[in-house]
Amino acid sequence: YLIFEILNLMIVRILHSNPISIIEPGFKEQGIKNHSAKEVFDFLRKDYRWSSFPDYVSIKNFPSVTRRNFILDTMGGEKGLVDNLMDWILYKRELAMYESTLISQRE
Repeated sequence: YLIFEILNLMIVRILHSNPISIIEPGFKEQGIKNHSAKEVFDFLRKDYRWSSFPDYVSIKNFPSVTRRNFILDTMGGEKGLVDNLMDWILYKRELAMYESTLISQRE
C-alpha cells in the first residue's frame, strides 16, 4: 500500500508539473529560478489551459474528459492534491536557490 501511495504522489507531481517547463525551461534538472512558487502555481491553475489540473482544483476546464474522484480520494481531496503539488513546486524553487548559493560560494 505504501508503494502505491508513493507512486501515486510521483505520477500526480509529474503529470501536473510538466507544463512548468513552458515558463521555466530546465526546471526538472535545475529547479525553478525565475518565478515565485505562487506564480508557478497560478500558471498551472489559471494560465495553462491544456492541463487537467484546473479541473482538480474546482476550475472548470475540461471536466467532461477527466475522472478526478480516484486521484482526489487517494490524495486527500483537493487540499491534499494542492498541498502535494505546492510542496513539489517549493522543493524545486529551493533547489534553484541552494544551487545558486553553492555556485556563488565556489566562485
